[in-house]
Amino acid sequence: MDGVGEREGVIVVATANDVSALDPALSQRPGRFDRVVSVGPPDMAMRLDYLKRLKVAPELSETELALLAEASDGFSFAHLAAMHFVAAQAAFVRPEGDDRVQYVDLESATRQVRNDMEQVKRAGDLNAGFRTDAGFARAGGQSPRR
Repeated sequence: MDGVGEREGVIVVATANDVSALDPALSQRPGRFDRVVSVGPPDMAMRLDYLKRLKVAPELSETELALLAEASDGFSFAHLAAMHFVAAQAAFVRPEGDDRVQYVDLESATRQVRNDMEQVKRAGDLNAGFRTDAGFARAGGQSPRR
């Protein structure tokens, strides 16, 4: 790359959620990257394992976690993390005062993240989708208690 001197034994690893959105001058010019390796979204077992490791809601049953893993088909790990974040926001502003993440929060967040993914796909614009602030507003429309 321009401005980088010759080095031996250096490996540059770059990641992107959507390689097609990158400027071809960066990703496809000879001498930039030797290989492009595509890694698809995680399968059901990987999503389930990830949700368990996140400990999104310790009270959730194995069945509920499996339902969430199934409903999140096509999600990347970033989408799963966004799902957890949106659910946590909803729990945080819940008027009843119980701010623990519940299944209903995660179920709603899964739908929201899926809708945002579809919006990005339709618009062809990576900036058109997921907004944490919008998720916060939809979660309760009020300021946090803390």
